[in-house]
Amino acid sequence: MKPVLIAFNLFMIIFYIGVGGSLIFTDLFPELTGTARNVLGAVLIGFAVYRCYFLFKQMR
Repeated sequence: MKPVLIAFNLFMIIFYIGVGGSLIFTDLFPELTGTARNVLGAVLIGFAVYRCYFLFKQMR
């Protein structure tokens, strides 16, 4: 796997975890409230975990 793709995947993992965590733990986006906010944050963090697994699988 090319180093550029590894760097891009790592950047996107950090981005998804950051946005998902800010949705769950802060009031950064007041338009989203309640369950929708928590579900969207959990989905973004879950997608980051999936990308970690994809990156791990590609590196082996």
